[in-house]
This record gives sequence, structure tokens and C-alpha cells, in this order.
Amino acid sequence: GCDPLRVVKRAVKAMERDDFSWCFCLVDVDQHAMLQEAITLAKESGVELIVSTPSFEVWLAWHFESIERHVTTAELARLLGDKGGVDGKGLTRSFPVDAHCSAAQRALANQVVANEVGPNPSTAMPLVLRRFGVVGLRPALDPVGQRSNALPVSAMARAFGRYHGTDVSSRWLMS
Repeated sequence: GCDPLRVVKRAVKAMERDDFSWCFCLVDVDQHAMLQEAITLAKESGVELIVSTPSFEVWLAWHFESIERHVTTAELARLLGDKGGVDGKGLTRSFPVDAHCSAAQRALANQVVANEVGPNPSTAMPLVLRRFGVVGLRPALDPVGQRSNALPVSAMARAFGRYHGTDVSSRWLMS
């Protein structure tokens, strides 16, 4: 993937050009030397850096099952391949998008927030769901007053259908 600092810098420039209510950058821990600098810049610039440890694939894997032990990206790729959830860097039609609440509950067990590196495994992806007003999460993630404006899960699925290296609608900057 891209260097997280470069991703955050691109997001900051985009925020300077356009009026955004909020901005997320999704990055993996990987072996990025500049991750701490990216976190610092994100905090200073109002960017919500969603860090997945060890990789974004942990979020996808949590749609299938609970993973509580240290895991590698290779193990996650194998699990997702065995479950038929991904095809290369895209989600398959059989990916259990409706399991987003289960995935969020599993992610919330580590209480990771934006602009923070959590333990292995972890991700702050539930914050993205919260911002989109996706319903069905435990009350702490279900903002009052946004229930009627919730983005349908199918729209979220389309947005994340190709989840890596994609600029969706020129508004998503992802590593």
C-alpha cells in the first residue's frame, strides 16, 4: 500500500480545496516508517486516520468470525480466501456485508479510536460506520437523530466493494 504520511498529506490537500464535514484515511500498520508522523499530521489537520493492525483484511475477516489472537496479513488473506469473501482485492458477491454489526462488535472489543495504533488485531473501522449513520450497531455507535438518514448497507458495500487503492467518487483517499 501507499505510505500513510503521503495518504494523509493528500487528504489534507483535498480538505483545503473542498468543504468536507469529515475526512477518513484508511491505512494498514504494515512496516511503514512514517506511520507515527502520519498520525501526528492527521491529529493536527482534523483527519480521522483509521489504522488497521495488521491490515484492513482484519475488518473483512471479522465479518466471518472472531479473531482474538495475534494474526498476520498472510493468515488473514488465507482465511478470506478459504471463506470465499475476497477475489484479489475485491469483495465477492457472497461476502457477508450484513455481518457489519458482528464485525463492529468484534472490533470494538479493543476500543481503538481514530489516529491510534491498536493491538494486533484491531481497527477503528466502526467509526466509519458511525459517521455514515449505519444502523444496527450497539447504541454507543448509533448516533441519535441520524437513524432516518442512515446510508443503506448496500451502498456501504458498493463503496467498499473494491477496498484497496481505490479513490471512490473522488472523496475517498485510501492506502
